[in-house]
Amino acid sequence: MSHADRKYLRTGNCAKIAYSYFGISPYYSLASVKLKPPFKLSLARHFMQQRNTSQKNQMRWSWLRLKRTLSSLCCTCFVFIVSSAAISEASTTDEQQTPASIPTLLVLGDSLSASYGFDPTLGWVTLLEAWLQDQSIPVSVVNISISGETTSGGLARLPGALARWQPELVVIALGGNDGLRGTSLNVIGNNLESMIKLSQEHGANTLLAGMRIPPNYGPRYTQGFFEIYARLSSQYGSALVPFLLDGIATEPKLMQSDGLHPTSDAQTLILDNVKPALGALLPL
Repeated sequence: MSHADRKYLRTGNCAKIAYSYFGISPYYSLASVKLKPPFKLSLARHFMQQRNTSQKNQMRWSWLRLKRTLSSLCCTCFVFIVSSAAISEASTTDEQQTPASIPTLLVLGDSLSASYGFDPTLGWVTLLEAWLQDQSIPVSVVNISISGETTSGGLARLPGALARWQPELVVIALGGNDGLRGTSLNVIGNNLESMIKLSQEHGANTLLAGMRIPPNYGPRYTQGFFEIYARLSSQYGSALVPFLLDGIATEPKLMQSDGLHPTSDAQTLILDNVKPALGALLPL
């Protein structure tokens, strides 16, 4: 039976098929056509084959959809396993590179500790880190100093820094900008005191780096400013650098043109001023 005959058969045009095979007019009703049993059997067999084929196709497509779903699920599981293994390996590597046993030294300062006006790799904090390595003292140095920082700004940033780095030692080198702005001595003292207390409450030792301001602010203010550091050091048992720029501030060749900031050549001298007070706290 031709493809056209099957099409007619599916659409119910049996009369036209009868005409093509037996020469019977298509205008006769199918009931008036006397078909022999073999032809009736072939029609029934054809319909059964069509139905079986349709069922097989449906089963085949259902199986293909199931295979695709299973394949997609397997790929997803594989990617998840590989990603989890990579993350675990990266975490292990990070733990090996920065073991929790290495203590942290946090420096909270202003432009004097932020290497203002020259390459940061030449600053005293970087030199401190190199010196600790040369002495085989396992300490991680974190410098969060910012040029222009004040005691109020440092106090605002300190809680977050303590929570993030969990330092064993906090170096507080602030107050110079407050003094140059003529900030109240009570405000400066209270801010420095709060920073010392916060650090010690987190289990960290503290080192206070003292500062001086130019004499043109008057003896009462300049002397009162300088005495804040010694008083707080004695009150809270904090290590003290009496004057961070001792032997430097009075040497023009060691100061930049503004007369306020030390040059890169002065950084080793600043470190020499810090070492005695720091050495009493090492190893952390």
